Amino acid sequence: MTVMKFAPSSVGARSWPSGVARADYGKRPIAPLALVGSRSRARGGRSGGIWSWNLHLAIAALTLSPLVLSWVWGIPLSVAVAAPELRVLYADYPIVFRRDDLPQLGPPAEDERPLVERIGLYRVEAGDTLLEVAQRFGISMDTLLWANSLPDPDRLLPEQELMVLPVSGVVHTVDEGETPAILAERYGVDAATLVEANALSEPDALEPGARLLIPDGRPLQSKPWVNRVSWPAPGTGERFKQQFIEAAAAVAQENQRRTKVPASVAIAQAINETGWGASRLAREGNNYFGIKGRNSEGTAGVVWMNTWEVLNGRNVIRNEPFRAYNTPEESFFDYGLFFLSNRRYHPALALVDDPHAFIQAIAAAGFATDPVYAGKIIRMMDLYNLYQYDLRWSGGAY
Repeated sequence: MTVMKFAPSSVGARSWPSGVARADYGKRPIAPLALVGSRSRARGGRSGGIWSWNLHLAIAALTLSPLVLSWVWGIPLSVAVAAPELRVLYADYPIVFRRDDLPQLGPPAEDERPLVERIGLYRVEAGDTLLEVAQRFGISMDTLLWANSLPDPDRLLPEQELMVLPVSGVVHTVDEGETPAILAERYGVDAATLVEANALSEPDALEPGARLLIPDGRPLQSKPWVNRVSWPAPGTGERFKQQFIEAAAAVAQENQRRTKVPASVAIAQAINETGWGASRLAREGNNYFGIKGRNSEGTAGVVWMNTWEVLNGRNVIRNEPFRAYNTPEESFFDYGLFFLSNRRYHPALALVDDPHAFIQAIAAAGFATDPVYAGKIIRMMDLYNLYQYDLRWSGGAY
């Protein structure tokens, strides 16, 4: 996938790609006025002169009409026309733009507000692609990918909402003790640019949890995740159920932050698939979800196992390759990515706020051949109240 970038050269000024006229909103070429007038005169007679004067009067009326309407309605000329496709997230009132009103390339309008207040949501229409949306707003495709959790970047769904930044960059959630100077050094950007982009009046006092726009920033490389709760010894989970649940909960919650898959479902499936970690697949391959390795190996290759399945209503035993991992944590994270990378599970990702609906959807999509698989997982969630480990979505994050 080719990434095209149209990043502005500064925070205050909005740059346009070279060779693209600011008024080039359509595809139909416009004839120069001199040529239009010459055609009228070529016809001869008074009608050509009258037509030419009428044309000049029409142009003058179009030029003055915004000023008149602005004076009559009390609307500043810099305010964009409201419509249902793009609304600004952090403004006091929503500002929206129609897709047809946006330029083919570049930002939709000049705006004097701080950049962080111009972060908006764009509602996808049929036929939109990620590259086209990025081009319309004059930002890089990477910026859209970083700002949005997209199971399949090559397939946008109508009515899907995309967070759109006013410039190429990333959004950062402030941690305790962070300052603009620290963040500027970490992201490799100018501190003054960071302050201006976010209208910071007290640059050294950043509130934890606040969201800052980092112009021209890239996502920071995440630190390796470490599970602070140890797993029971292989095969002893039945005697240490609570320890198994807590170890699984810690990694399931981290997986939920990354993929939105409910932690309660992941824990229940891990218990069911491995018999509390006692299965041979869990002990030898660290595979806690029975994901097969027909098309893709795990981080440690594959292991071959006999598996029970229900095919055409008959119980059968088959020898199959299963993905193998170095640690249980790798199995959990690959489990979450499994749903993102397989198109048939994408409808289930719209149900992540409802664990029951989610497990029923992935079971119906073919995660297991057992016809009562979803019911088994739901009973496990109910029996151990695994819902208490589910994270709640708030402010764009878990």
